[in-house]
Amino acid sequence: MKWLNIVELWKKHINNSLNVIIKNHLNIHKPRETYIKEKYRKKIYNIIRISKCCKKCLVIGSYTGYLPLLILLSNKNISIDVIDECRYNYVEPIINNLKQFGNITLIKGKTTDVLHKIKDKYDFIHIDGGETSDQVWKNGAGLFSFEVLKQEIEHSIRLLSLQGTLVVNDTLYEFLRPLWIKTMNLYKLKLCNNKKLQNTFFHKIYTRDEDSLNACFYTLFIGSNGNVSNVIRKIPSHVFPCYFYSNDKETLKKAKKLNWIPVEIDDQTIISKQHYLDSFEFVFDDTIDSYIKSTKLSKYFKCQAHLLSQISKYDYSVYLDSKLILENHDLVVKSIRNMKKKGLCYVLKNHPYIKDTVWNEYNEAILFDRYKHEKEKMKKYIHNQIKKGLSSNIITEFFQTGFIIRDHTNPKTSEINDKWYENVIKCGCECQISLFFIQQQYSKYISSIPFQPEISLQRLY
Repeated sequence: MKWLNIVELWKKHINNSLNVIIKNHLNIHKPRETYIKEKYRKKIYNIIRISKCCKKCLVIGSYTGYLPLLILLSNKNISIDVIDECRYNYVEPIINNLKQFGNITLIKGKTTDVLHKIKDKYDFIHIDGGETSDQVWKNGAGLFSFEVLKQEIEHSIRLLSLQGTLVVNDTLYEFLRPLWIKTMNLYKLKLCNNKKLQNTFFHKIYTRDEDSLNACFYTLFIGSNGNVSNVIRKIPSHVFPCYFYSNDKETLKKAKKLNWIPVEIDDQTIISKQHYLDSFEFVFDDTIDSYIKSTKLSKYFKCQAHLLSQISKYDYSVYLDSKLILENHDLVVKSIRNMKKKGLCYVLKNHPYIKDTVWNEYNEAILFDRYKHEKEKMKKYIHNQIKKGLSSNIITEFFQTGFIIRDHTNPKTSEINDKWYENVIKCGCECQISLFFIQQQYSKYISSIPFQPEISLQRLY
């Protein structure tokens, strides 16, 4: 069907059905003017062209239903999921009306609540969102939130299939332009250069190619449910999968509610030939001995990321201590992109106050029971490393290990992982001391993110 014929059918159904539904269910809005004016012609044409080539579409923000109607009329075989908060009482009747034209499903709820739960990939996503029932900024169409819009963009990037098309609406508003541009550049989405599509300032069309990052986040908690260190925070990324490892089923249930992907730790999870413990235990109580054992076990998951089946399939992983809050997700993305250019395997954070010598870290560590238990082992390890010709002096950097970005495409990364875990076994569960000596042997592959307030990792207590 020619695009002008589609437009005529579209206009007819809007005037005869959708606007009637809107008028009958009107609460605070008047029926919206259709997009038939000459100035919208290019926009309409683009939506028709994109829809004809797609199989699965996600529409964020239905409002009057004009857009999903146009998509359905353009391609009767397309499947559409529509997310809408349904603040206007005509939204649901309109979506029900559109079912006569094809496969369309309404997902009711706030986008910030709903998008976390969607796992499917879409080859066409249209964002006309940013609206919220919580007033932040009021425009001509409703209440608007930059944070909501940012999350909608990030989730859309996660859900967009390779070579898929992302259309963002309302790009004519100057105050929105910096957000679009910054986010698209950060994740390397490119403006579509399809010559069959027409340029218009009413929306922008992006596509995802092979340059997109294949990355994930992961954290863990090992111990009893009553442990004071058992803290579950919000996921650090809406773009990349976030895994939560734990031996405790209640902890995993709580993590899942916060949109983590839960992974239960058991004896099948441990595949390394190197073992810190004589035997692995997965039931813990609140005693100090149990706390020490759980700390030792956690080092396997921190060090041996390449042996975790869920993590090893990604090109990059970001380990985050469960007690820390990531304040700047964008910095992580920028750091990952820089790693490949510099040939780095690890990027960590500098310690804010451990300076001069590794013995300062030792003295700090033995103030805690879980490390004090192994103080003689740590002391012996440090002396052995010095005898091998390594230095106890902190010349440039001393790293915190609560935040680690790894490039798994670099073959040296798994070598460093194994070497570090081997040294953890020798040194004890205070893993920052052993990494200090590993760093000296692999200095060209390990670097840091500067310690700055705006990108700091905040500890909860």
